[in-house]
Amino acid sequence: MPRLIDNEIATLLEQSDEIAKQVRLENWPSVELLTENRQQALEEFFKNPVSTQYAAAVEKMIRSILNTDHELVEFITLEKNKTFNKFANLKNNDKAKQTYQ
Repeated sequence: MPRLIDNEIATLLEQSDEIAKQVRLENWPSVELLTENRQQALEEFFKNPVSTQYAAAVEKMIRSILNTDHELVEFITLEKNKTFNKFANLKNNDKAKQTYQ
């Protein structure tokens, strides 16, 4: 049975889009599961050689996934920093309250 490369690529890109959506929703259990599923799908995709006629499409897919993942790491880092700053402000507010009491 011939591989349906275009369908496989579309599915992998859809998985990446769904991961991005769940990250923005901060649905971490879903992010974990989707990421594991995408990793397995990528391993399966690259288990067998891909015809050279699909090289450009595969390259485009890889670049898209890497770009999406890079953006997500930046988003997560920004959100983490916001959380740390909120925590630091709460700590400072508690110290200020204790000082004035």
